[in-house]
Formats: sequence, structure tokens, C-alpha cells
Amino acid sequence: MTFSLLHKAQLLVQNIPWRQEIGFLLFSRQPGVIGEERDAYVTNVEFQTVEPGEGIPPGVEPTFRLGPQDAQTLIDDLWRCGLRPSEGSGSAGALRAVEAHLEDMRRIVGKKLDVELERVRRR
Repeated sequence: MTFSLLHKAQLLVQNIPWRQEIGFLLFSRQPGVIGEERDAYVTNVEFQTVEPGEGIPPGVEPTFRLGPQDAQTLIDDLWRCGLRPSEGSGSAGALRAVEAHLEDMRRIVGKKLDVELERVRRR
């Protein structure tokens, strides 16, 4: 994935199952002397402290930015690593709402017709 930094950078996302973690490696191709390019990678993110009650100063830039396509690539990469949205959000939440609605409709129809309808089980 590529996003805005001084030079084009890529964020490599990979599953590290033996550590139960998702790894991120930020790297970029940097111009060198006499037109040579070199690979560079981020090793540390530095935190700046503020005094209690001061908050983040105005004008502080985000650590990094993603455009819509790059953000989608990050989401897709995390999906490939096995991560899914939390229950109740996105399509998983919409499906649960539809299932609950259908169950309510089964109960209403069953009471109206004075019959017990069999619940459809998901596979």
C-alpha cells in the first residue's frame, strides 16, 4: 500500500500467528547520491509528551495519512490476516439485524395463524 509521506512509502501488513500479532513494516525507496535509490524503513515511532491539561498543540500533523484507496488496501490486508469487523458493525451487524427481524416476523405470523413455525437454521 502507498500513502503520503515525503517519498512514496509502503506499509507491509502480515500475520504473525506464533506471536498472535499483526505486523506492520513501513518502508520507502529514498533517493541517494548521484541518482541512486536506497530502501529505507521505519524503526521507531517517537512520542512527544505534553504537560497535563495542555492537550495536543494546534497544527500537529497526523503520524501518517491514507487516501481512500490506500485505506481500503489496509482493510483488505487486515482481512487477509484474519481480522473481521466487530459484531454489530458493517455487514455483520446488518445481517444480524435482518435475522432478528425475520425471527420477529415468524413469531407474529405464527401467533396470527395460531401455528408454530419452524425456525430456519443457518449453515
